[in-house]
Amino acid sequence: MLMLTPLLIANIVLSQADTLTVRNLVATYGQLGPVRQDLRFLPGDVLHFRFDIAGLKNDEAGRMRYVIHVQLVGPGNKVIVQQRLPEMIQVRVFGGAVVRQALHISLPEDSPAGDYRLQVRAEDSQNPAALQVSAMLPFKITAREFGIVQFQLYSIYTPQVQLPCPAVGVVGQTLYVTAVVLRGKKAKLDETWNLDVEMRLLDEQGKTLPDSFPVKGQFRKVPGDLDFLDVRFDLPVQKAGKFLISIQASEPGTTRRASLLVPFRAVDWNNELSPAK
Repeated sequence: MLMLTPLLIANIVLSQADTLTVRNLVATYGQLGPVRQDLRFLPGDVLHFRFDIAGLKNDEAGRMRYVIHVQLVGPGNKVIVQQRLPEMIQVRVFGGAVVRQALHISLPEDSPAGDYRLQVRAEDSQNPAALQVSAMLPFKITAREFGIVQFQLYSIYTPQVQLPCPAVGVVGQTLYVTAVVLRGKKAKLDETWNLDVEMRLLDEQGKTLPDSFPVKGQFRKVPGDLDFLDVRFDLPVQKAGKFLISIQASEPGTTRRASLLVPFRAVDWNNELSPAK
């Protein structure tokens, strides 16, 4: 039988308490959005990701001070991004022992196709001796082609102010769905092209909502040297529930088609009869 002495037990507890762990690293659709299960990205897309940090110390005022390190490695183990972010300070207003963070990295338009990996670790400014446990997220970048990238929801979208938000809305609110359509390979630089886009809400199973209508847009005679277009749709939140935001894009006269489905949730405070526990 293995017996642990009191001193050894104390050392184990101390070791566990002094471990700083990054965990639950996932890719998301937009900032703090739903988990992105498809980890294939087109060049020019944005890799949004979130993660939890467990084990941070706080001072007598509840302030936590920490630094995040991000590394992006591409084919051939080439380091593409190696960044130490500025120190962050948070007060532990909710209690608990876990802090969540969300970041993003723009993937260059000339990114070669292949396997990539994102690695994230954290450093506790108030406990620099803590053992650091990092998290890693593998993903792929595919060859450039016709597709929909850079999905993001906004609660405010004006020429002066754009405020990104998660894929959650409140009945009565208007959100703004944005994305970029990449044309991919083109025949001639001086050849104009056309684009049709559509956004509509589906139920959780991907079926069209009864009596609902899509929001459509058309772009005609787009200059041939412009191989992407920004698109934006108003999304007035009209009922509570769980939905899918469906975006469809096509180039008329060709076989180029692309689609994107993003989970979306709407709440109605009129139906919240009991306070949160």
